[in-house]
Amino acid sequence: MNNNLKRNLLLKTELRFDCNGKFKILMLSDIQETLDYDRRTLKGIHKIIETEKPDLVILGGDNCDGTILKTEKELKDYLDIFSAPMESRKIPWAHVFGNHDHDIEVNDIKKTKIYEEYEYCISKHTENIYGTTNFVLPIKYSYKNEIAFNIWGIDSNNLIESTNMLIDKNINLLKKPSMSCRWDIVHFEQLMWYWNSSKEIEEYCNKKIDGILFMHIPPWEFQYIVENPQYTNAKR
Repeated sequence: MNNNLKRNLLLKTELRFDCNGKFKILMLSDIQETLDYDRRTLKGIHKIIETEKPDLVILGGDNCDGTILKTEKELKDYLDIFSAPMESRKIPWAHVFGNHDHDIEVNDIKKTKIYEEYEYCISKHTENIYGTTNFVLPIKYSYKNEIAFNIWGIDSNNLIESTNMLIDKNINLLKKPSMSCRWDIVHFEQLMWYWNSSKEIEEYCNKKIDGILFMHIPPWEFQYIVENPQYTNAKR
């Protein structure tokens, strides 16, 4: 078993379907708060979790306003507040980064390691490929010690201007309409990490495994369709 497979199979807190074959995931996205936060936001998160009683909470990006939070300490103080709805109830939770999480002027690895310090945070990260919050969280059957389902996270990164990836230039070479999207994309090495990790897990389990993938910024093709309805035959 290679190191990538070992890391992908390992969880700080085991996830399992219940005896009725159910597993509830609550996704909270775009909290976009600061240390000077609106009390209604935190109250609302507590209320949603109390009502839905999820088995897992996914923070789907823009988990804070990274244009305001500047330091590791500020991020830690912020997460002390906004992880409390899960930590106090002992509910496993994980996160992917959105563009505003990347905006914090702290190394992305350091940032995600701050998340991972929390007892019930089961986030993972990659360090050898583009992006940081790339992970898989296996869920086991209720009645046997085998993987039934996979939860995937992919880092959709930040601004395309910072990567030297000239999407419009390449589209123009294909003689197709351009687009104006300024957001980054999921990079090829991330896709290969997903592909190889999925193959490794399925070969290890000797079966296909269904899953769901969480990311913050939609693939640029969504914007491309909206901006080029005549070419893409999309109706507004």
